[in-house]
Amino acid sequence: MKENNLILNPEGSLLAYRTTRNTVMVRDTAALREVSRITTASGSPEQDLVYNYAFDHTGNLITTVDGQVRQWDPRTGGQLAHYDATALVPAPIPGDASTVGVGVYPAPNQVTVIVRGHSPVSVVELTTGRVTATVPIGPDVVSAKFDPSGQGGVSYGFMGRSRDSSIVLVARVGGLGGPLPLDPGHWQRELCRVIGKRAFTAEDQAALPVRLPAQPVCPATGR
Repeated sequence: MKENNLILNPEGSLLAYRTTRNTVMVRDTAALREVSRITTASGSPEQDLVYNYAFDHTGNLITTVDGQVRQWDPRTGGQLAHYDATALVPAPIPGDASTVGVGVYPAPNQVTVIVRGHSPVSVVELTTGRVTATVPIGPDVVSAKFDPSGQGGVSYGFMGRSRDSSIVLVARVGGLGGPLPLDPGHWQRELCRVIGKRAFTAEDQAALPVRLPAQPVCPATGR
């Protein structure tokens, strides 16, 4: 989920961005007219507010403020559901919102909740507050992503970085991982090597979080 970023709904018809400490503005992308203005509880003025927001796969807006997760209708600004994610924080730090990370999940009315330093990641149904699934993760994981089917959750923990920040060290559950160069050219070469420089299928493209560029990702064999 994003903090202070401009985001689009899945259809690309609405955009949302944070305008004040506890307000998100939703606009129509065609004319940039205001559609709704969603304001949440602001908490104590002295607090460093933890505020994130995202569109889920059905187009509803999800906000998280200090561990309080709310689902909104972005066109009316009406609240659809509320869940206190700090309820998943175990003792001895109950109610500590800074330990909770919330993400979208590819199923209606559901989000993922990670309690940093604890396993597993929980999938929560917002309208009932029921945990519908759990996925084991490592203690250093801060986020997880699921494929469109809701399966295959992949999570990495940040372990360190090189002095010039060109390489980070990551680890997965079970200890798998290693150095990850922050070099897009390297990523492109390795991707093309793994897939045999073939074109992406429709199924491949549907599973990607971003659109592919118009030009081929992998150069033709023999170049």
